[in-house]
Amino acid sequence: MSNSTDVYIFAANNFNMKKPLILIVTTMVIIFTACKTKIESSSTVHYSYNTDIKPIFAENCFGCHDPVKKKGGLDLTKNEVLWKIAKKGKLLGVINHKKGYAPMPMKNPKLQDEVIKKIDTWVKNGMPE
Repeated sequence: MSNSTDVYIFAANNFNMKKPLILIVTTMVIIFTACKTKIESSSTVHYSYNTDIKPIFAENCFGCHDPVKKKGGLDLTKNEVLWKIAKKGKLLGVINHKKGYAPMPMKNPKLQDEVIKKIDTWVKNGMPE
């Protein structure tokens, strides 16, 4: 019987020695996973007006909303006009075809979701030039 008691004591001692190591490793994994998630979620995509957004408007909006035509009284080639309607939420309302807004671009299909998301991100980031 002393052999089985020795085995039990040996196993119990080994488990007690491994327990802190398992706890430390588990804690480290949790911390590193939490840090990685925080870093990934805080990284933001930044778009600039001149590089990323203006070409979208040139292709889809400036044909009707330029200094000559000014459909709806809007010349979107002027940054201050675009910024004003974006700050009021009208820009995202019209390109998302939300209820209560005239869907834009008029007489053309809705912009692709990726394009709308890019404009939305640009607006939410403060509309950098």
